[in-house]
Amino acid sequence: MKPKPPYAVANIKENGSDEDIEALVKGLAEHKSLLEGKTVVLAVPHIHIKSTAALTKQYNLPVFIGAQYVSRFARGAYTGENAAKMVAKHAQFTLAGHSERRNHLHETDEDAVEQTKRALEVG
Repeated sequence: MKPKPPYAVANIKENGSDEDIEALVKGLAEHKSLLEGKTVVLAVPHIHIKSTAALTKQYNLPVFIGAQYVSRFARGAYTGENAAKMVAKHAQFTLAGHSERRNHLHETDEDAVEQTKRALEVG
């Protein structure tokens, strides 16, 4: 499956337990025909990336997985950060430059550019 615009991206934000994510994916499976021919991305919290990828595969859903954020650093001792390489196996997209991270965590255009570079480096 190859992504093509337009994209529909569901940013789950800091919401959702394991059960909530599973219910979301099951709900999508019940309406699978609506997803055909569209590029749908579920941007889930990092803790849910692998399990959401497995669930969408289990239900054979034409859905891509997105990371809500990747670190501006490729690797290193940055506690709490998630390098793009760490999520690339299960996530095909990432958000960068999100308004909430800019407003509350003071991320800059430079941060968003570096995050994008890290994501592109790992595909």
